[in-house]
Amino acid sequence: ITQLKGWRYLKWEDAAQIRRCTGEALAPDDAALSENESRARHELAARISGRLSKPQVLAVLEANGMALAKWNKSAAAGLCAAGMLFGRTAPCEVCGGSDALRIALGIGTCSGTVNGFVKCPNRVEARRLGRYRFTLPAAALANAWLRLYAEERGAVPVDGGG
Repeated sequence: ITQLKGWRYLKWEDAAQIRRCTGEALAPDDAALSENESRARHELAARISGRLSKPQVLAVLEANGMALAKWNKSAAAGLCAAGMLFGRTAPCEVCGGSDALRIALGIGTCSGTVNGFVKCPNRVEARRLGRYRFTLPAAALANAWLRLYAEERGAVPVDGGG
């Protein structure tokens, strides 16, 4: 499924059906977990997109060593949401890219390069990825909604912001 262009943008149900046809179906427990995580990430990304300014979103990405080649509000919100819910992903084991692994539909796909020229082939089950602390910087915590979200959950590390 990861070889299909745009597979990350499929609805969860459509991707699951393709996985069944290609023999890449997740185990039932993994599929349920992946679906729940996907829905939670999309809901939080929608909130982030609607409530945080571009400078606040960029501050969160920068504080966690992430960057976008080109500004895309929904992609940036999705990265923030995944980090807030699950933590930062570990660097890619193949190319060493620090923010190269993107997770969708239970698969971590690397967007980095090997030797700077060849696209990294790394694909890994999302549950096997190492996770690190995700930081919310003071600049982003100036947003009342984000501060409340972080405080209510307690599990979201908060740096600065008093």
